[in-house]
Amino acid sequence: MGKIIIVDDYAGQVMKSELSNGWIIAIALIALVVIVGLYLLRSFGLYKLAKNNGVDKAFIAWIPCVWVYTACKLVKEYKFFSYSYQKFAVWFAVIFSVAQVLTLTYTFLLYFPLVGYFLQGGNIYLGEYAKLVNANAEEFIFIGNLFVDHIVYPYTNFRALSIVLDIMSTASALFDLAVAIIQINLYLVLFRKFWPEHYIVGAIVSFFGLFPFFIFAIRNKRAVRVYRYTPNYTNYNQRPQDYSQPQRPVRRDEDPFIEFSDKDDDPFSDIFNNDKKNGDN
Repeated sequence: MGKIIIVDDYAGQVMKSELSNGWIIAIALIALVVIVGLYLLRSFGLYKLAKNNGVDKAFIAWIPCVWVYTACKLVKEYKFFSYSYQKFAVWFAVIFSVAQVLTLTYTFLLYFPLVGYFLQGGNIYLGEYAKLVNANAEEFIFIGNLFVDHIVYPYTNFRALSIVLDIMSTASALFDLAVAIIQINLYLVLFRKFWPEHYIVGAIVSFFGLFPFFIFAIRNKRAVRVYRYTPNYTNYNQRPQDYSQPQRPVRRDEDPFIEFSDKDDDPFSDIFNNDKKNGDN
């Protein structure tokens, strides 16, 4: 196994420090635990939420990439560009799957030679290219964000492979953009339905990677119906009328003064008639 060397500039001098194999294994294990933990939180939270709200085939939430299908079923009454999320459920699952496959394939093709080089005893350098040059090192090869002394690629036609990698990188970027648009809209309607008090905060924070924690936190919630209230006061102590619920018909008389219908149209007739009876002019 080779070495991972960190190159840094301290007080105008180039400093090189070696990362021990123990640290490498520890970092790899921590990264693995974090990835698995986030996957379990997201899958279990989404599964429980779907189960508690009567979604069929809630177990699909455990399938990587396809979990978006279950999320769309939870918000099937909401619309994504004039069409319900339920109609897009399968297409979104396909888009998420293709984006993930492209990313994994591109990463594997790019870094697979580097892993073999490291396991065979080669050194990998972490640092800016200018700092590496100032370290009087040998000619370095740039791979992603890493530098190596020399490397032998196992590919027979590296020129053709570089073209393939460029195409895959562009396609992956386009699919990642589509995934980002779907995610932010899906998070908004999902939290609006199950956590309306803080749905904007939940959607934004989830978009930046904390969705597993938030979906796990609301796993036992039921859908919240949000009604719009229009003030309709008859007096200051009356609560606004809820127009989302069926209302009892209000009985209204056609003529509010029907009890006076047998009276003269003149409102002062009674007064003048009484005066005449008393002999007043």
